[in-house]
Amino acid sequence: ENDSSSNDDDDADGSSGGRRSRLCRSNNVKSEPLRVGDVIEYYKPQSVAGNPDALCEAEVKFINPKGDPILITSDVLTILPSDHQVKRVKRMHRGKLLDHNGRFRAINNYVL
Repeated sequence: ENDSSSNDDDDADGSSGGRRSRLCRSNNVKSEPLRVGDVIEYYKPQSVAGNPDALCEAEVKFINPKGDPILITSDVLTILPSDHQVKRVKRMHRGKLLDHNGRFRAINNYVL
């Protein structure tokens, strides 16, 4: 029924192993990088998504794709699980922070 991708078999479980195109628009495909120095927005894990009081912004300080937690932010009191939804709002490019119009996706759906 869904003809949005011609490689459904390879991408369904993420086991294809190769680098994926950054032009892909699917939420299930790792297409957007997340790097140290980027600024992300997220809702506090213990709150309801969409609550403006729970929206936080923090800088990514450390990334370990195989670790737990996967990333550490400037808000050291908040631990974000790997499936938590975050949005990259600023990206580090050649030492400068640039505005970025990202969208919410799970941390483990970023290219880390």
